[in-house]
Amino acid sequence: MTYIIKKRLGFEAVIYTMKRIKKLYQHYINGCAILKITKIMI
Repeated sequence: MTYIIKKRLGFEAVIYTMKRIKKLYQHYINGCAILKITKIMI
């Protein structure tokens, strides 16, 4: 799993290559998954 976190318009957008994680995708749109993916920050 490769997670890339970029800052956009003041908030962090999470871009991941794994489409299998749809749950994280929905949370990522809301900006909640960022807290869960803080373990893998670039």
